[in-house]
Amino acid sequence: MTHTCKKYPWHQLPSKPPSGPESRRIYIGSETCEHAMPPYHKAMRYCQQQMELGRRITILTSLLSTDALQTLLRLIKGLSAQHAELEIICNDWGLIHAVHSRFDCTLIAGRLLAMQRSDPRFALFNRTERQRRLERSVPHLDGADVRLEYKPPSPELLRHLRQSPLDAPGTLDLLRTRGINRLEVSNLLQGIEMASSPGWRVSLHLPEVIIAVSRKCPQMRKRCSSAVAPACATRVEQVARKDFPVPLYHAQNAWFYDNPDMPVDLPGLGIDRIVRRMHKEPASP
Repeated sequence: MTHTCKKYPWHQLPSKPPSGPESRRIYIGSETCEHAMPPYHKAMRYCQQQMELGRRITILTSLLSTDALQTLLRLIKGLSAQHAELEIICNDWGLIHAVHSRFDCTLIAGRLLAMQRSDPRFALFNRTERQRRLERSVPHLDGADVRLEYKPPSPELLRHLRQSPLDAPGTLDLLRTRGINRLEVSNLLQGIEMASSPGWRVSLHLPEVIIAVSRKCPQMRKRCSSAVAPACATRVEQVARKDFPVPLYHAQNAWFYDNPDMPVDLPGLGIDRIVRRMHKEPASP
């Protein structure tokens, strides 16, 4: 059975309790920017408010500096003492090492650790009509003309583009030794494939797919600090490019594209949780 969770930035959390079939689990935070997390006392207050509304907490985390890691460990320590069903999405191997067996919470491998091949142009490899239009003759160094012709990708290549490098027996076994048995993934435009691994569960994020993460926001000329987090947490700008099959957009310090189309066989992919974005949509280019 698949259930849906909602995902919010720290500064846009809901103020009403869940109702009807809505999942009581809420994802809070940022997967890409450590500066998006508020100071410890404010983060604790936000989480306590959600627990008082009857929600179970999943904290999204990013790649972490030493200072950010210490702040996050303090938050995890405080929350795990109050919340028996706390989940932490880990996108940093150092966080997994620091938290494992130290606090009473569930660790989950995040989308950055999944390392999916998320360039949307990979979806064009299998579009024969488009690729045929690119066939052409080009001059070789010896002066002869060389004909460039499209060759359809092999099933092995397509599988390689759809899989996560983390989704391999040896890596999954390593993660299990750290108490991890869930992986977060994006809904790749070229499709996704997951290995069949007993006891392993998958969360699918919709609709945004993470393409790349940088050390600073594209809008800023210098590295940011927590002082600007409320202003940039939901700033989203869209960019259309002719060489990409879908519009791109950047939010905080990362680039994304949207793919809202649900995969056909969720159980076959091991997906039992859908995580939906609940903040501002990308602005039109």
